[in-house]
Amino acid sequence: MADNASNKRPKAITGGGTASEISPVAELISSNADLLTEIFLRLPAKSLLRFKSVSKHWLSLITHSQFSTCHSIRNPRPSISGLYFYTHGRLESVSLHGRQSLPSLAIAVNGSKPRILHSCNGLLLCKASSRREPIYIVCNPTTQKYKLVPKPTGLSYRLYVRRGAYLAFDPSKSPHYKVVLGSRYSASKREPWCFEIDMYDSETGNWKKILPPSTCCGRGVFWNGAIHWLSYKKVLLRFEVDAEKMVALPLPRRSPRILPQNRVKYFGECGGGLILIQTRSLKDTRFAILEWGSDTNRWIVKYLVKCRTIVSVFPEMRFFEIYVLCVVKSEEKEDYKLVLAIPGKVISYNLKCNTMDVLRDLVPGALLDHDENCYAYPFAETLSPV
Repeated sequence: MADNASNKRPKAITGGGTASEISPVAELISSNADLLTEIFLRLPAKSLLRFKSVSKHWLSLITHSQFSTCHSIRNPRPSISGLYFYTHGRLESVSLHGRQSLPSLAIAVNGSKPRILHSCNGLLLCKASSRREPIYIVCNPTTQKYKLVPKPTGLSYRLYVRRGAYLAFDPSKSPHYKVVLGSRYSASKREPWCFEIDMYDSETGNWKKILPPSTCCGRGVFWNGAIHWLSYKKVLLRFEVDAEKMVALPLPRRSPRILPQNRVKYFGECGGGLILIQTRSLKDTRFAILEWGSDTNRWIVKYLVKCRTIVSVFPEMRFFEIYVLCVVKSEEKEDYKLVLAIPGKVISYNLKCNTMDVLRDLVPGALLDHDENCYAYPFAETLSPV
């Protein structure tokens, strides 16, 4: 029979522990707000959410707006842990780390559930339907906090068409965010259509109208301080948010050709880079992964993915039924992982290892909804206030 002394284990420190159960060092740390705050700033948001229930003192520290701001500045690039997407108008989610669920969006505005439009560094831009102009909401699904954005001032709803809604948020530069709306408008039914940008600044609480010389087109992505749009005229358009100006970057002659929008599988940010995935035809068994080279101002082909490998594992699918939801880059720069939706499943595909994992099952016959920009919206845990 084993010695009883070998079975003894130290008791866990909890919020309800007595003084005799807490070591002097732990007691000193838990009572020192400055030291405790410094430790908390180094922990991920997910851990801090659990720690809120330890004590009222910890809850007060973690939920303080100043701490939330400092934590987001200290952790400006939270890693993607899941995705939100829609099937037949219904909000769904998938975790990239096992079968755990993502936070729900328990928001109702005017009796309707807002729809996600854009995701940026842990915050979501949503839109609620309205009889007149739509209502825009910025929310943090991690903290379940949200804010209604004031209605933009200006033109009548009947005289403009929204071409895109984006959230520009970079905690490494500022704790504040901007909502960018691109629109086509006409002063009257007889006048030609023009393009404008309406931008809301959360720091000032005001909207600003900008009339750029160039018109955006296609899919848009916030990356490196600017909204980028694909163009089929050997030009990459970018709207620099802080400078409030549109810049057209001509592509070199040898840069890979940008294909029409229906050939673009994915356009988004990944691991600090700008990624484009396109295929030459809907039934092509390959698609190319390109990354924007900031130093060369051109697209660089990183991978040529052969869909036959995926089809061999899931023979029930067809080549053109592959939807790229997200691209994730690991700590190794050249190690990409694709999150794909195929009939009945969401899977991850590691390009370097040529391995696949099923992340979740989908209802048979479910079709993913697609907006102007993407099929899915990344979720990243953050304490950023809204």
